[in-house]
Amino acid sequence: MPSWSSTRGAAVARSARTLLRSSPTTLGVTLVLLVASAVAGTLTAPASAETASWWAAGPSTTLDGRPWTAVTALLVASDPLQLLLDVVLLLLLLAAAEHRLGSVRTLVAFLLTGALGAVLGSALQSIGSAAGEWWASDTVGDHTFDPLIGAVGALIAATAAMGALWRRRIRVTAFAVVLMFVLYAGDSADVYRMIAGLTGLAVGAVLVGGVAGLRPRRPARSSHRESRALLAAVVAVTAIGPLVAVLSDSGYGPFSFLGRLLQNAFTACSGSARITSGWPSCPPARSSSPSSRSSCCSWQRWVCAPADGSASSWPSGSTSRSLCWRRCHCSASPATPTSSTTASTSSGSPRRCSSRSRSSRC
Repeated sequence: MPSWSSTRGAAVARSARTLLRSSPTTLGVTLVLLVASAVAGTLTAPASAETASWWAAGPSTTLDGRPWTAVTALLVASDPLQLLLDVVLLLLLLAAAEHRLGSVRTLVAFLLTGALGAVLGSALQSIGSAAGEWWASDTVGDHTFDPLIGAVGALIAATAAMGALWRRRIRVTAFAVVLMFVLYAGDSADVYRMIAGLTGLAVGAVLVGGVAGLRPRRPARSSHRESRALLAAVVAVTAIGPLVAVLSDSGYGPFSFLGRLLQNAFTACSGSARITSGWPSCPPARSSSPSSRSSCCSWQRWVCAPADGSASSWPSGSTSRSLCWRRCHCSASPATPTSSTTASTSSGSPRRCSSRSRSSRC
């Protein structure tokens, strides 16, 4: 009589063979991701600066003589945690896309939409940075590894081969999730995913119906019940936005200030309980740059008030326990508190940060 372990092992082997026959592209891309991450050294540690400069996508790489990074960024994870999440989500998203498109078209959609998302996103950052747009200026130096860029594009492309009901459901839900990350996190990868999803609409139409598939069509009408279900799904997705803002380490999204608001509402002020000399140290900025850590931006965290609550102990113009989004309060070193002043304009109001914490230009 076979043991439980042997029976279980045989069942797993049969499931693996079935998955290999039905989703070879999904398993192949996942295997390449694991091997490429191991070769790049991100299987056990975050990507080094040299690895990112050669294999990650971004304006400084993709548009500056290293075009292959638009594809290699889809096949390498930036760190072990992202690798774990990417493997799980790739198996889900690409398997769903491959079920509708087939193996070859899924691979084409993954690589094409992912590369277009990285290239167009990098071009958008370069143009925006040249024009002085603040998000593009702060992210133009980013190096991005994210296989989900191509996975999102492939999933959206696969909806062209679905019926009207599921095509509407997947598109609405997928774009709601992607847009939520853009608004509450705002990383380069989030914008690349959004662009990949938009290009996936056109790529999927061509892969399924040829050039004729690009012709505009009248959308199928939705029932009242289906409309309510889709609206409920969008509301549920957006409800997760503040949590994404809290967990995100970027803070580029237009709604990312909600994350800092929630963080500071439950975070106690660090430093001495009673100030006897100098000022309480500001929480360090999230940037690893020493010059950035020396500046205190109140839009990063709450301004810590003295234990006695007297705002008069603070530099002139500083606000006590107030959150000023994208406003900097730069003070001198604690050794010379009397000379500490708030960065201000000629009108005396706090000056807006010209960049995020990674560039201390208060």
